[in-house]
Amino acid sequence: MCTERHDRDVHTLLIDMNSTTFEPLIVRQATGECAIVDTMTANNNGVYIIDISSLQTGFYTLQATDSVRIMDIVLCEDFPIEICARRGYENEATTNSTANRIYWTLQQMHNDFAVQCDTIVARYNVSTQSQMRDTARTLIIDKLREIRRSNDSLLSASDNMLVSIPILLSSYNGQKMYSVKNDFDLLEKYANRISQRYPTNELAIDFKQKVDSLIKPVLFSRRYKRGNQLPNITLTTADNSIIELPQEEKRPYAIFYTNDTTAQTKSLWNELISTCPYNSKIYAEIPEKIQHTTKKTNITIGTLQNIDKETITKLQPIIIVVNPNGEIKTVVFNARKRDLNNVYQNLSIFVPTNNQNKKQ
Repeated sequence: MCTERHDRDVHTLLIDMNSTTFEPLIVRQATGECAIVDTMTANNNGVYIIDISSLQTGFYTLQATDSVRIMDIVLCEDFPIEICARRGYENEATTNSTANRIYWTLQQMHNDFAVQCDTIVARYNVSTQSQMRDTARTLIIDKLREIRRSNDSLLSASDNMLVSIPILLSSYNGQKMYSVKNDFDLLEKYANRISQRYPTNELAIDFKQKVDSLIKPVLFSRRYKRGNQLPNITLTTADNSIIELPQEEKRPYAIFYTNDTTAQTKSLWNELISTCPYNSKIYAEIPEKIQHTTKKTNITIGTLQNIDKETITKLQPIIIVVNPNGEIKTVVFNARKRDLNNVYQNLSIFVPTNNQNKKQ
């Protein structure tokens, strides 16, 4: 329990360590260059008070003079912030700041998940038995679902404060809690709200810019998603022949695009044209550098038109498999060799839609 209270200015931070330490506390930015911005000194009761009016709204780390981390804090509220803690038991700290309670809860969730994963991996000996690996994977997925629900609750309580950003960007075991594919509308909503609340804050501006940069790719992926009709595009070949897509074919066909010339993309292209079903056509735009002479008549190379090149460049290499009826069967963005089996399976089988079945 805090030992001291003061009527203080709105732009102050009070940290009461309950006489468990009196050493200076270094205030360091938690982002960017992690610069030292202030040093807090204690009074006789182990209470630290500083004026934070000159500090930018954002995330900070409190360190002891020996560089040992004491705790992380966020400054983003317009009232005096009070934190009560004991040295060595900082994870039990209390505060009048909703933003800091949320921030600490988020950090604790990360720590708990890491421990839980280690326990699951050790218990099921995942390195030796496939059945055990499947059980461990299921348990970890269940934990991730629990964390997503907890994250959603924290987000609802965040009131569009800056602390919303680490919630939205959080990832566990390499998996993002909020993905561009499934949660873009949510990301965009909070990016707008946070930037409106903190219009000059660098973190808020940067987050909104990152989300805004994804708008075109997201709209493109929604337009070109499985089940949609392929929008009208054309492929102009070297002899100026124009092929209109979607093309009437007897079998599914693929559209491939990249302007990347790295060895990885060249290897992907070579693998695709070498092992795809021989009677499936591929319409492609690729750099001349990764082309090579092929006698295969099912491959047509040219320049794609009526398609947003700026956007698809962000998503390349792209493989779109199209049914003979012009329906998109599958789309692979940022394609890798591991994706080719899925492409081959979709090229091999044409499943008519329900509407077609009714017509037949």
